[in-house]
Amino acid sequence: MLLGLLLAGCGKSESTQPAGSPSPVRKVLAPGLAPMGSNAPKDEPVEISSAEAGAEFDRAMAPYSARGRASYPDAKRRFLAGLPPGDAFAVITNLHSPRAFEMVFIGVTSIEGDQIHGLITSDIRTVAGYKEGDRYTLSERDVIDWVILHPDGVEEGNLVGKFLDEWRLAHR
Repeated sequence: MLLGLLLAGCGKSESTQPAGSPSPVRKVLAPGLAPMGSNAPKDEPVEISSAEAGAEFDRAMAPYSARGRASYPDAKRRFLAGLPPGDAFAVITNLHSPRAFEMVFIGVTSIEGDQIHGLITSDIRTVAGYKEGDRYTLSERDVIDWVILHPDGVEEGNLVGKFLDEWRLAHR
């Protein structure tokens, strides 16, 4: 399944928090990737209602995002070589506003050096100053995961999204 996370809280994002600080309380939602033309089913919302649950979620997700980042160079190579017609490539990153962050999909249109250019393909729900369809550029160091979507709804990558499916089942 496709992943789209909304991470909102009253603290800073993990990338700017001191080591050992608890993650902010946040709500996790899955808006999906419909603008990229995927036939994959939409994810169901997952809620995290405490800093402790958020910290547990972060620890559990860490190996999946690490594997996603580690496998990104091969996905990038395939994108640059030219994907088959109808396939779409997206990366997953966090958008930030002063008191929230949101994990979103960026539909990749080009990659120049370590800069990824694309369009926000997630329905933005928390962070201010962004909306679905906006152009967005990010550094490869900000990639959390990636996905190649095939026209029949099959996806490659998206390890974080697959983790979210498992997390949801285990925490019902």
